[in-house]
Amino acid sequence: MSKIRLEKNRRQTATSMKSYFVTLVCLLCCSIHTCIGTHLPFTDKERGDIVQKFISGMNETGYNVGVGSMFNFMTRDCVVLLLPGGTGDQGCYGNNPASPYGLYTLPTIEGEWIDDDINEGRMGTNHSKQLGEHRIRGDEAIIFLGKTPPKSAYYGYTHYLKRRKLNDGGNVTIFGSLSDSLNPTNLKLARSMHGSFEDSFDKDVVIIATPHRDVYSAVEDALKKAGVSSNIMNLQAISPELFRWGLGKEADTLSFLNRVAFIENDESADDYLNDPKSIIFRVTPRVEKNVTDPYVKPTRAPRTMVTNEHYLEHTLNKLEDAVLKTYSPNIIHAADVKDFPLVGQSCMFGERCIMNEKPCYADNGDATYFASYPEQTITDNQFYVIIGVDHMRSSTGAKYSSVVVGSTIKNLGIEGFNSIEHMESSSSVYLDVLHEHRDSVYAMTVRRDCTDHDFCLEIGNGLLGLPDEEPPNFLFRTYLHKHGSVGAPVDSLLMDRLFFVDPDSNRTSAISKGDKLAHKSIRDKFHLRNSAIKL
Repeated sequence: MSKIRLEKNRRQTATSMKSYFVTLVCLLCCSIHTCIGTHLPFTDKERGDIVQKFISGMNETGYNVGVGSMFNFMTRDCVVLLLPGGTGDQGCYGNNPASPYGLYTLPTIEGEWIDDDINEGRMGTNHSKQLGEHRIRGDEAIIFLGKTPPKSAYYGYTHYLKRRKLNDGGNVTIFGSLSDSLNPTNLKLARSMHGSFEDSFDKDVVIIATPHRDVYSAVEDALKKAGVSSNIMNLQAISPELFRWGLGKEADTLSFLNRVAFIENDESADDYLNDPKSIIFRVTPRVEKNVTDPYVKPTRAPRTMVTNEHYLEHTLNKLEDAVLKTYSPNIIHAADVKDFPLVGQSCMFGERCIMNEKPCYADNGDATYFASYPEQTITDNQFYVIIGVDHMRSSTGAKYSSVVVGSTIKNLGIEGFNSIEHMESSSSVYLDVLHEHRDSVYAMTVRRDCTDHDFCLEIGNGLLGLPDEEPPNFLFRTYLHKHGSVGAPVDSLLMDRLFFVDPDSNRTSAISKGDKLAHKSIRDKFHLRNSAIKL
């Protein structure tokens, strides 16, 4: 379907001696699971005992407990959605091929309204007969008990308002986040170094999503009695300011995504993706409780601008000049790259989407998004050239950045390239070593056939590919930055640039007047926006 011929790099880190000594102290002077905020990993047997004790404890205090699971939704699962008669009324949900999505599945409870398409298996997979989105009462809680992923570039956990009933009787799939994502920078975990990103992997973690303070307290108490430290418990509050709870058809539905990108060890990746070692609980009081003191809307972390990429504008312009010179006179279009989504928002923001009852495409506050929707299709000879800043190697210090080529018709992320494996050294095709900051920019091509082309992404045209008659779309993601717990501000990043090349075009001049004006306007836009930034 798709293949990629690119250079790969793997990062390696050494084990922290500080972690070793803290663990040793715990073994010598503390109980098995708590020591001055430090928690030792659960064995499989201990985790099983915790599950049984937790369920028993909740039952004894007047709660029913339904048990669900989490599975990882992969690009291959899109097949069931996209086949004729499939259940993907929204295609493949704009999947990210570089980042599998972990999804909760939970049992329903008595009285819960299930829309027909949910009942048919909305995500279109055979992993579970349980459902991936639910209406919940205001006194329920959804609990994730599991482990964080193995060493990877990024991971995050997010709860969403999936769909809402509109006043006209129709449904809208909002898929808007209810709070900032929980990620390695803000999760409560048992770490040897406070807040250390590097010490956030393969850790026991609990995430409790609930609208009800008393129910949270009951869950926390039962978990403690079962042997779980409060130092690894995390709250994702569900506020009535954003979410309409209830079991009837007028209520909103709740869903969840766990993202993980670029697990370093292939064997660990296979083990985690096949079995994420997670158990999901749905806790419901037998006697319904009124919500008398609801949570307020969670405060979002600001996208603080500490650095910007204006210093790379000259290098990016030089790279663009080299690309134009290389493919002249066959460059026939320079497509705009814009903020995403194209609905007048500076970035996808779940709260804003929910308030306006507009789609938010499973937004994630940890990412900054750009997008481009050109009009040219790709034939055997035609191709796109994409250049931009490698935000992982710029002053932004992102955990990773990626470009995904997709199908708008299928709402499918087909294939992509990224800063972890592919972007490094790609600009050397056009810029020599004398160019300052050459290693902070990239240049890739997207073709139907990458034979004899390095730094090239090959896109097929099958079920999980791009139809010959459809132009591609391009989605640019930048995850986190080195100065905060959320994504970088839009205005701190230089936008990528996109060119279309037709080797068979009969052009008499290198760049037409229209192309020259577009080329200049793109540069002017970048310069005006970034030069106005004050740090």
